[in-house]
Amino acid sequence: MNAFLGALRGGIDIRVERAATVIEQATAGPVVLRATLMVASLAGFAVTWPIRDLLTTVLVLPIVLALGVGIAPRSFAPTATIIAMVLGYLVNIAGGGSPDAWRPITAAGLIYIVHTGAAFAAVLPFNTVASPGLYLPFVLRTVAVIAITVVVGFAILAVPRLVGDHRLVSAAVVGMVAMVGVAGYVAYLGSRRR
Repeated sequence: MNAFLGALRGGIDIRVERAATVIEQATAGPVVLRATLMVASLAGFAVTWPIRDLLTTVLVLPIVLALGVGIAPRSFAPTATIIAMVLGYLVNIAGGGSPDAWRPITAAGLIYIVHTGAAFAAVLPFNTVASPGLYLPFVLRTVAVIAITVVVGFAILAVPRLVGDHRLVSAAVVGMVAMVGVAGYVAYLGSRRR
């Protein structure tokens, strides 16, 4: 039993030393990126979850998941956070929450930030010294994808309500245009790799 407790204490000591080293050597870029992931995660929960759940003790789960995304982006935490956001949105809608068009559009943007930001943070060590040029392509691509998401999401969710009885025709046209746009973008990306 003493050997087990000694091994456990040794493992804890190693992790504490590693955490102290990370805190001591951390640079601004990776810390800001991970803080952005935590804020995006919490904002995603605020948009997708029912208000009654966010005002109760259930609030502990979004905080723990957001901290997990920021501290351990290589772990299962980003995936669990995204799944929890989607499930919270479905519970919110099933419970009579407002099916406004802005909620799923905003949630999609925040989920994208969590997803790609976690992938970027997973390969970027805490002590990386990088120029702002390292982050610029990531930020520009993220902004472009979110802008496309907003346009397509608005076209799919809001335009049919505005058009009225002709919504089936307009939805088909918007869907075809979106499909052609996505196919063109994928073809463009494929031609760039050659």
